[in-house]
Amino acid sequence: MKSNIKTENQTKESELFQLIGRLQIALE
Repeated sequence: MKSNIKTENQTKESELFQLIGRLQIALE
């Protein structure tokens, strides 16, 4: 159960980083 939550958080984090990366590219 704990490891399941951990991987879910990691997936959300990587999705956030991808969104931030797209925003930075759009702003440049």
